[in-house]
Amino acid sequence: MSIEIADIPEPDLFGRPDHLAFLASLNQDFAASLDFDRTIEWALRGITEIMHAEAGALFLLEDNGRDLVCKACVGPVDVRGVKIRMGEGVVGRSVQNNRVEVVNNAYENPNFHRDIDLESGFSTRMILCAPMKVGDRMIGAIEVLNKRDGSQNFEAQDVHLISAMTSAAGLGIANARMAAALLEQERTRRELELAAEIQRNLLPKPQKAPFPVRGINKPMRKVSGDFFDFMAIDERFVAFALGDVSGKGMDAALMMAKTASLFRCLGKSITDPGHLLTLINREVCETTSHGKFVTMVAGIYDLTSGALRFANAGHEPPVLRDQDGAISDFPADAPPLGILPEQVFETLEISIAQGDFYVFSDGLTEHRDGAGGILEAEGVMRIIAQTERLPLDDRLPALFSLLDAMGHDARDDMTMLAVHGQIDAVQKKKRPLQSVSDPLNDMDFLAEIRVPAEANRLKIIRETTAHSARHCGFDEKETQDIILAVDEACQNIIRHAYRDVEQGEFILTIHQQSDGICFLLRDFGPLVDPSKIVPRDLDDVRPGGLGTHFINVIMESADFLPAPDGVGNLLRMVKKIGTRQ
Repeated sequence: MSIEIADIPEPDLFGRPDHLAFLASLNQDFAASLDFDRTIEWALRGITEIMHAEAGALFLLEDNGRDLVCKACVGPVDVRGVKIRMGEGVVGRSVQNNRVEVVNNAYENPNFHRDIDLESGFSTRMILCAPMKVGDRMIGAIEVLNKRDGSQNFEAQDVHLISAMTSAAGLGIANARMAAALLEQERTRRELELAAEIQRNLLPKPQKAPFPVRGINKPMRKVSGDFFDFMAIDERFVAFALGDVSGKGMDAALMMAKTASLFRCLGKSITDPGHLLTLINREVCETTSHGKFVTMVAGIYDLTSGALRFANAGHEPPVLRDQDGAISDFPADAPPLGILPEQVFETLEISIAQGDFYVFSDGLTEHRDGAGGILEAEGVMRIIAQTERLPLDDRLPALFSLLDAMGHDARDDMTMLAVHGQIDAVQKKKRPLQSVSDPLNDMDFLAEIRVPAEANRLKIIRETTAHSARHCGFDEKETQDIILAVDEACQNIIRHAYRDVEQGEFILTIHQQSDGICFLLRDFGPLVDPSKIVPRDLDDVRPGGLGTHFINVIMESADFLPAPDGVGNLLRMVKKIGTRQ
């Protein structure tokens, strides 16, 4: 039998102080409780006791709006976790129809499922089930089983009583959920504020003029999927990067933090931007999820020559605005990071002279202009032109102020980085940032790595050497020989050039020749006398001392060149294809 709540007469039930006290305490207990599960169990126990029932169960509707799950129970059988589909069984029908279900002979009712009775040995004689609803929102249901006073039926008085109890419990549950949601929102707000503060601390601090790089970031939300970074490698080189993680929210912010950290860590020792992005891409591919990817531009600027090398992983085309106002852009020829683990990124070199090199995220190009259209790259360049006469420190904040003045909310995070040319070099250079001249004019640059003179840093050297050798066409046996020779040369620097020095570093630059590969290995230790560096006689059987022998056997030539500025030592090693020893 189903009874609509609205059909129940309104007898005077509230003459009993214990009923009134219980109803009054329900909301207070839900509001004050820090343990929701224990509170609903207490509420159900009280309702079951007032109804003089042998058992009771409280079901809550799942977020999918289809399933009811038992969250609390009272009586000899534990049915917590039992799931009932909307419309099925006594409970499912009660919720679906928003009616009180009265079953006074359970085993004769076709909607009653006997499985639990058969498994537990409990005998269900009668069922009274009322839906819990607050306003238009269905919450669940409460059912009680078997009157303890020997009654054979649930009466109208019982129906009204459980309806009142269920309504009070539903209101308490709704209020408790709302309070929990508000508490969770506050916790989330605080976590977002903390995450935003952490992100701000990841961004580099502005450097005093005439430092040539500046950046600015404006998140659309509290946290951003964009980032930029720059750092002085030494007095000559400045590394920089700008990236944009797909999507928004906390997962994009976490990916941003990881990618920015990889750049900060690897960028201090790997000065070839293409190789740097290749390594970062491998790491991102190993851990990315949900289709996330990162567009990114990384580069290095040479303050002494004006040469700028950069690589682009699927990002908005960087733009060069030269001293005459002419504009050149450089579209990406490779996909974003996090898509193809074996992707190799190429390095492009330009000279920025007295011009300015800009990298920006698509938050700027997609910003709406004064007429409501999309700025695109041309619009961004028009705004850049309005601020170009300002000092670099003031230029980017002024540019973002112009964007804000357009009166349209940003559709995405907005980030921009500018590199200001500081010398009069106007011609583009064909070769990389390397101060050794004549021997390199006819060779193509492959990679350059600057690392501390520490044995645990040689893994990067070996990986880069292997990648370069294979790129030049050497087979696997020749590649392993080359790795051995380069590794021995680096070990010699660590053991001898910096023997009495706490901190040292060296630079490995790799070039491709028409018929092989060339390695330039520079240290900054005391000058060596090449005439004293001779391989030990192989008949002299004792540990160590064979590094020079390996280098001479594997390489076609290994000789010292004059070091730039007369500082340190510069070893050149050349290996030709097809000359396996």
